[in-house]
Amino acid sequence: MVDQKCVNTFRKRGVYYFSKRVPKDVERHYATPRIVFSLGTRSARVARSRVRSTLTHLEEFWVALRLSEGTYQGSQIGRPLLKKAEDRMPTLKEALSYYLRMKGNGRGKVFENTSARSINYAIDIIGNHRIDQYKRDEILKYRDALTARGLSNSSVRRVFASFRSIFRFVASEHGLDTTPLFAGIFLGTAESVKKRKPISDHGLKRVQTECRRVNDDMRHLIALVSDTGLRLAEAAGLVKDDVILEGPHPHLLIRPHPWRRLKTPSSERVVPLVGAALWAVTRSMDAESRFLFPRYCSEAICKAAYASSALNRWLSNHVADGVVVHSFRHSLRDRLRAVECPAEIVDEIGGWSSKNVGRSYGDGYPISVKASWMAKITQI
Repeated sequence: MVDQKCVNTFRKRGVYYFSKRVPKDVERHYATPRIVFSLGTRSARVARSRVRSTLTHLEEFWVALRLSEGTYQGSQIGRPLLKKAEDRMPTLKEALSYYLRMKGNGRGKVFENTSARSINYAIDIIGNHRIDQYKRDEILKYRDALTARGLSNSSVRRVFASFRSIFRFVASEHGLDTTPLFAGIFLGTAESVKKRKPISDHGLKRVQTECRRVNDDMRHLIALVSDTGLRLAEAAGLVKDDVILEGPHPHLLIRPHPWRRLKTPSSERVVPLVGAALWAVTRSMDAESRFLFPRYCSEAICKAAYASSALNRWLSNHVADGVVVHSFRHSLRDRLRAVECPAEIVDEIGGWSSKNVGRSYGDGYPISVKASWMAKITQI
């Protein structure tokens, strides 16, 4: 609905949108006869201010277009598609290459494979054309075809989100507005995520006892995760330089490596070594490789997914149904709660991000404090 109190706007779900027809004498330079985009505000006052600014820039741009007979490259307002820019627009396949070159550095093979899969699906379904040639009905066709492939709703949402990110990023780099293509596309109701079960205290002790009995690299890796709550990739990607055994508080330095990135900035942390984890690391340091777990990691790659499959198969014989390696991470949080460890310290040990801005100040808790809380969980 057009807002009569704020000219050249309409509101959608309470948000103001700019809307103005392109003058006939410059319409040939645009892909559509009307410029529409979100003003990013629910306030009429702010919307009026942004409309005035937009109209001023548009009028200047149109004057330049008229003077230069359409050769002016200027304004990004509404991101008009100049016809002379068409020849420079990349195809969908070229867009993938550009996206990986610009954003894929250090992101790992999974990121590359996920991006490539979403674009290859699209090419199979709607063809490999210039990104400015796709219409909304083709985007909807892509969404529908993903569902028809038998993918779960969560997989459809994940693949489509990857495709949309690539398309929007490359289109933005080339001054192309993708709002009409993607706005309001329904991807189904998000499925409830099945919650991972933490491992019981009895199950934890049983697994740790069995790890000590078997005493090989796979069991060392499980034991390490069991008393640190590390993500499996964090543990499998460790090198000997990440291990500090000297001093009163042995600990691990969890930091990014070329073969293994960290999930979030807060994942970089110092984790005390206690109980089964200390036992496992001490034995893993005897390996000839610089890697603690060379079976699952090398200079080229950290094979955490491969490790997960193998370790979960072994675990299934010793724990309740539904318990997996990642369950140790859930259990760590419960075990720290049980000894009344402050939530801020729990977040630091586990590498969980916090929305509390104040926690980003300073260097965090000293290793001695974290070690004292970690020691308590091995005593229950």
